Amino acid sequence: MADSSLYTKLTSTAKDFVLALSPKKPGNNESDDERFLSHLAPEFAHSWGHKFYVGTQPGMQGSVDGQVFLERMNRLAGQMETWYIEITETCVDVEKKSAALKTDFYMTIKGHEPVLNEIVWWLKMDGSGEKVVESCEYIDPVASSKMMEQMKGGK
Repeated sequence: MADSSLYTKLTSTAKDFVLALSPKKPGNNESDDERFLSHLAPEFAHSWGHKFYVGTQPGMQGSVDGQVFLERMNRLAGQMETWYIEITETCVDVEKKSAALKTDFYMTIKGHEPVLNEIVWWLKMDGSGEKVVESCEYIDPVASSKMMEQMKGGK
């Protein structure tokens, strides 16, 4: 039988990590850097999937540390009016200290209607289950392309 307290801790850590990417204040476009960084282990690394899609996107290849990931998110936030995150599914593996979360990111580029970017996060936590060591973000390439089009002044 799985350790229920570790399950609870892993679930909380995973959800807190994703929700730490929410705007500092609901409805604005300012990220909460301190809150996000507080969830990361010192050796944190972030990468992206799906492999074919990532292979066509030079800025998404390989992995980055927490500060570089945050800088990327802040550049994107600067283009947005606001965004909202809803966690729709969570699956936790206590033995592997990992979690997968299905999330809906409602992202509003300035002057446009929100785009729903369904993102799946694969997270690995440290031995205590309290910090995220690795994250892999599987984005919706069509939604991402739509947002990039909007940022360039398209519809």
